[in-house]
Amino acid sequence: MKNEVSTFTISMTKEEMLKFYVNKIIENGIRECSEFNFSVYLTEYGDGIDLTKYKDEILKLLYKDERIADVTIDDEMCIDMVFYTSYCPYFYDEINTLDSKAQSEILSDFYYYSSSRVFENGYLSIRALIDDFVNNKDEDYREDIYNTLKKNIIETGFIDKYIENNNETYVTLENKKEFEKLLLDRIKTLEKSSEAEYEEEL
Repeated sequence: MKNEVSTFTISMTKEEMLKFYVNKIIENGIRECSEFNFSVYLTEYGDGIDLTKYKDEILKLLYKDERIADVTIDDEMCIDMVFYTSYCPYFYDEINTLDSKAQSEILSDFYYYSSSRVFENGYLSIRALIDDFVNNKDEDYREDIYNTLKKNIIETGFIDKYIENNNETYVTLENKKEFEKLLLDRIKTLEKSSEAEYEEEL
């Protein structure tokens, strides 16, 4: 018996249509950007609709989105977007000021913090967990702490496995133990690196 494929026609107002494509442009850009900015042509979107006629309205909607730090659309219809880095799932700055011991301590502190927060809330995005954790720290060290967490969490592979279409990755009661185990593995790896660094100094 052949599987039947159902098709649906969805009616949208112009405003709903523009919001749909603006969100799609932003989500695709965030997923594909290697840093925190991305360029794409407006003509690549629309599915037969000429979105260039709504350039100004689309620009306003892009500006209003909380994920966008800056955006322009030039005469060639090239959209140049700059995202707030916390929304970029794979972006972080290299860490040059912290050794392995300091990084392991940050990750260990975050391990207990995230475990408690997820247990209380049921689920939270990694972005929210990191932002909330960092915002409670001394302002002078926030950048290093943020980059340490982002780098190590990315390297666990958890984001690759659980990232959703909106580019958020959620820690839930179902995958909480897996996330915690991956964090513990990273902590152990950093502790071993710290021991090796200490021995080299002797």
